[in-house]
Amino acid sequence: MKTEILSNLRNILANLYPDEPSTRRIIADSTLDSSRILLNSTAINNWHSILVEAEKVGRIDALLDVIVREYGDNWKFRGACDAYRLSLYQNRLKNYLSMAGHFNSIRKLLYQYPQLLPIEKYMFYQYQRRTNVRVSKGGLVNCIAVRPDTLGIRGYLYYFGSPYENPFDEQGNPSIKTNNLLDTILHHAILMCHPLDRDHMLHPCMVTGDDSAGMKDSYYKMREIHGMGPYGSIDIYLIVGQRIHQAPNQSLSLALALAKLYEKFSALNKSQNLGIGNNTRIEILSYTRMLTDNGI
Repeated sequence: MKTEILSNLRNILANLYPDEPSTRRIIADSTLDSSRILLNSTAINNWHSILVEAEKVGRIDALLDVIVREYGDNWKFRGACDAYRLSLYQNRLKNYLSMAGHFNSIRKLLYQYPQLLPIEKYMFYQYQRRTNVRVSKGGLVNCIAVRPDTLGIRGYLYYFGSPYENPFDEQGNPSIKTNNLLDTILHHAILMCHPLDRDHMLHPCMVTGDDSAGMKDSYYKMREIHGMGPYGSIDIYLIVGQRIHQAPNQSLSLALALAKLYEKFSALNKSQNLGIGNNTRIEILSYTRMLTDNGI
């Protein structure tokens, strides 16, 4: 972790909790063992010790969640907290990627900390999400996030392929597993660009657990009249492989695979008003990208 990220969070916490009684209260609420934390007269040193111990025993989320409940509206703390967590989980992801056999751990990490996934960075907390969404006769969406917007509901869908296998063969064609994922993505993209029942697993109301998902009924009725789905825009990401798998023609392979997918979509989509290029975007990323990219 970068030193400035740790020092920034540490200094902010020292300002929020400069006295020892408040500091000990937070330690207790976070169920940290106070006997393992050396406290002295300096608040900055105290909070450095607390952060280090919380990370050692896997209680950093519990600690920060306690503070979020008290100072979640403090934008300086929120920014420092997000930066700290992002750096922390990027390091964990990097470790998992370096050792085969940790695909389940990677999935759990991305479910636990979805900020690692590409999404609108400054609107992240406006999104509601569900994980492991299984569509009847239509495959699995690993994560779906939605939020209301003036131009319509925005939706982000994420599909996780293996981080340890090359998504393309030696000829540059998608592997069988990659093709299966692309077929699932195609099926879901078509479904979402056309009217959905409100109890459909991909409908924003099901994702949010809210009858309107933050939009007026007139919004849905207007779109249904025109044969349009509930989403104003859809961003779909297939995350698969790592940078070490990239061959010299990898960029061309990605472009060709996406071009074929867009072509299939256009052929299957019967509505003349719903071209995939207008409101739906699909991208294939490696897991390595999430070690550098955070938000769009």
